[in-house]
Amino acid sequence: EICALTKVPRKDIGRTFKFLKEKLGAEAGPMSSDDLMARFCANLSLLSSAQECAVMLNQMAKQRDTLAGKSPVSIAGACIYMASHLVGQPRDAKVISHVAGVSEVTIKNSYKLLFADRHQLVSEEMLRVSPMASIEFLPTP
Repeated sequence: EICALTKVPRKDIGRTFKFLKEKLGAEAGPMSSDDLMARFCANLSLLSSAQECAVMLNQMAKQRDTLAGKSPVSIAGACIYMASHLVGQPRDAKVISHVAGVSEVTIKNSYKLLFADRHQLVSEEMLRVSPMASIEFLPTP
């Protein structure tokens, strides 16, 4: 994202990041899907209920290893896709893929895994996030 916005080569950004990290003594761990949720949901103009549901869904998927091996961006995109439908604020996979910077197929493939495990992933607590929330709103992959 930084490369696209600044038109600075990735190698230069990486070198600068490493230099700043050493000079500041800062720790920077790997990016997680949790780190992406708020930004993606804001860019999709989703209400806080959808974001809250997506975060809970992400946590459940991690506990159950439903999306093990998938990238954080794919996980965030698929959880947001599912959560947006659950709470009645559906967003198209194409729109989410544009915001997340991955392909629509990537979102849909990860969603298929979530959908297959939906009865174990979607809790009553998740459905209480929004008065309109229902597992029946989930599209069949």
